[in-house]
Order: sequence, then C-alpha cells, then structure tokens
Amino acid sequence: MQVALTPLAAQDVSAAHAIYNRTFDWLTTKGVRQWLLRLDEATFGKRQAAGEAIAIHADGELAGCVFVPFETIAYYGDELKTARRWWMHTLVVDRAFAGLGLGERAVAAVCDLVSERGGDSVWLHCVNDASHAEVIPGYYARLGFDEVMRTDVTYPSGNSFPMVVMRKSLPPA
Repeated sequence: MQVALTPLAAQDVSAAHAIYNRTFDWLTTKGVRQWLLRLDEATFGKRQAAGEAIAIHADGELAGCVFVPFETIAYYGDELKTARRWWMHTLVVDRAFAGLGLGERAVAAVCDLVSERGGDSVWLHCVNDASHAEVIPGYYARLGFDEVMRTDVTYPSGNSFPMVVMRKSLPPA
C-alpha cells in the first residue's frame, strides 16, 4: 500500500471532516473520549487555510488527516503556555483503513515534517479517561512519545478532564 501525506486540499476539507466525525462516533461507542467536543467543519477549513491540516492518503484515497500547528497551548503551565511548539492534533484514520498501520506511519511523517521545518520535538495532548486509562497515552508511548505531565484541565465551559501532555524528541535534521 502506498501511503502519502500531503497538505489537505480545500476540496477535501468536507471529506476529512466526515472521517473525523466517523472516528469521533466510533471512539464514543467504545467509551473513549479522546476529543472533548466535536469539531465543526469550519475548524477543519481554518486549519487547512493556515497550512496546518495534513491529508493521509492510502493508494491515492483520502484515508485520514492530522493537524500540525506551531502554537502555544494555554492550559499547561507557564512554560508550555508561553512557548510556541509543534503540536500534533486530531489524528484520524478512517475505520475502513484500520489495522494497516496508517496512524503510526502518519505520526512518523509528522515527525519528519516537523524536523524538516526545524523543530526538535513534536508535542501532543490527549484525554486520560479513567474508563479507558492509558489507551491513547499508551498508543503514543509505543510510538516514542514521553509523558511530560498529567493535569486536570478545566475549560471555559466548566468541564474538567484529566489530560496527558506528551513529547517526542526528534534527532537533529
């Protein structure tokens, strides 16, 4: 199978959003809360327009997407909320491609992309839901990410969630 990661094209935003929605629904049926709120299609459009949305293609077919912004995250202590970093958000692979290693290949490609752009690490945050503790953090740990911190994040909505912040250090380019 040929796998390629390319910038998400504007005409693929709706299809990428549909893949995200199917993934969101599938995780929900499994009791895994990786995303706290469902993202709307406009968010995908904004990430695409900013050059932060990456399409995952398998044999030429859109199979998923991931966001790779260079940004600050305000929820995680003084150091993390003031320094811009390369973050990986919203990695989704359509269930039709499950078990083919596309997620792992996408993570490796994101690491290569960040390295090419001069980054020395890739950061992510994920929900550490007690009902499925360590499912998502364990996945990323197997891919070489180290835990940086665990914290409860309270959002403006008043909802509080246990989060894990992780980082993968990259070799010099």
